[in-house]
Amino acid sequence: MVHKHKIEILEWKPLYGEILDLEEKGLVTRTFRRLDPPRQQAVLEAILAEAVEGGPEQVNIKHIAERAGVSVGSLYQYFENREKLLEFTIELVGRYMRETIGKNRDKILQLSFREGLAAYVSAILTWGESRITLIRFLNRSENQDRGKYFKEIKLSIDLQLKEVLRDLLKKAQEEGTIRKDINLETLVDQMFILNMVHLETSLFPEQDEYCLLVNRKKPQMEEIFNDLMEMLMKGIAPIQARKK
Repeated sequence: MVHKHKIEILEWKPLYGEILDLEEKGLVTRTFRRLDPPRQQAVLEAILAEAVEGGPEQVNIKHIAERAGVSVGSLYQYFENREKLLEFTIELVGRYMRETIGKNRDKILQLSFREGLAAYVSAILTWGESRITLIRFLNRSENQDRGKYFKEIKLSIDLQLKEVLRDLLKKAQEEGTIRKDINLETLVDQMFILNMVHLETSLFPEQDEYCLLVNRKKPQMEEIFNDLMEMLMKGIAPIQARKK
């Protein structure tokens, strides 16, 4: 079952150390760092909500202030300009997501291959659903004029997710759970693509017109995962294991 092993998902919380580091880089002011956590969170959520609606390049400072319940003047006390506001947000979102992945990695690798893979898929889907605003923010950011900068952040997150999958498959190969003659990198690439397709089409039904995974009558995600695991194990398990 996909949700048999629950992997911890961090709550959205002020990352004091990260904010301090970004202050030293000049992306945010000391005034923002000294705000109480609920106010910090309100400002961040207002920026994300505004950016998701029209894309980061269309954010309106006045609208962000209204959403956060602060004055426009206060926002400019937190961020020197609109550019710094956006760069701070995408940098903090990226760091938060990478921290979440890192926190779950060791727990996943302690499980058996099948249970670990189930936990990996479950964690991605569950976290994605609970943090849909962050995912949408990254997706919208990727298609804007500053796309190169945002793509670098998103790429680092994808590479970290892929690395967890690689470690899981490498461990399984060393333990003899999957065939030793299989090209590990090719297997990692194919399984990562499958996971990302399921994630994107589950969170963004508008992207499903090409994959046809969501908007039609079909078994639930857990059933699809179990069928996929059966198919994969028949192809990648050692011959003696397939005969059992």
